[in-house]
Amino acid sequence: MNKFGWKEAERPRFFQYLRQGRSWRSICQEHVGLPSLIPPKAEAAYGVSASDYLSMKGGELDTFAQMIDDPFVAGLAAAAAAFQYMARGSRHDAVFVWEESQPQLHAWDSYMTEATLLDMIRGLTRATKTASTTRESLQRLSSRHAGQGTGPGLWIRSGSLCLTSNAISASTPAAAAVAPQIKSFGKQGIGLQALATHEGDLAYRKGDIIGQLTGRLVPRDSHPYNSLWIVEMRQFDLDGEPIVCQIDVGGPASTFRNLNHSCRSSTRFIPRRASGRWIMAVEATRDVRHGEQITINFGKAFLRNQGIRYDCEVCHVPTWEYKN
Repeated sequence: MNKFGWKEAERPRFFQYLRQGRSWRSICQEHVGLPSLIPPKAEAAYGVSASDYLSMKGGELDTFAQMIDDPFVAGLAAAAAAFQYMARGSRHDAVFVWEESQPQLHAWDSYMTEATLLDMIRGLTRATKTASTTRESLQRLSSRHAGQGTGPGLWIRSGSLCLTSNAISASTPAAAAVAPQIKSFGKQGIGLQALATHEGDLAYRKGDIIGQLTGRLVPRDSHPYNSLWIVEMRQFDLDGEPIVCQIDVGGPASTFRNLNHSCRSSTRFIPRRASGRWIMAVEATRDVRHGEQITINFGKAFLRNQGIRYDCEVCHVPTWEYKN
């Protein structure tokens, strides 16, 4: 400690933290995320604090161990552990089911079953976030353009998005190494934040493919033009670049369904070739710095269709006004 300039007066606190850490390990056992669920000070409605847990001994510890030997507690602790890893920066930011399916979960005021809650706080993997469509849907859509080049459809495969220089056509810059994170942006609600490998760096350069918009593929005339949650997919290798299908992101979809509007946006949706398929890529239209919100311009017609006035104030419209 002398080597690192740790003053003598500050060392007792360090050793106190070490002792507490050992105590928490014996209390929580394999549930490493459990301390995040225990309030440091006594609060309503139960009136217990961290010190109450740390003071447990002998039979109390045995009883507590039996109480937390439960699938519900294990699920809560697993979600809390993911949060702890995020806070420490030891792992990439986790994305939970509730962030995509129920972003207003923090304001939930009605009954929820344990099973529903556990499903909401479950972490999404890359494979889960990449929404797939049924084989029948793809076949139905592709049959409309049989013999006219590559059939329509998002490029989807199990595992990660795999947006690499080998997957995207040679003329398309590779995707950034760090995926964006879901974050709350005040009145705008849930959005996406750009992350660079190092703070202060550029997260994406102009022309970079940030990711891929995925959702449920439906026939091209399923929804009126400029409908909420609907993105139209064109195929540029066909005469007239026709709309071949629509992407419905109102249900299970990739993280990029959370993009907020800005009149001075940083991305656009653009069809790209990837491994013989057309995908709806999310492309940076300018350099984007670490920590900046990633945005897209919804366009005047869409905003008018949703009853939103078009001017710079629209950049601060609450998310729910055009996402719900």
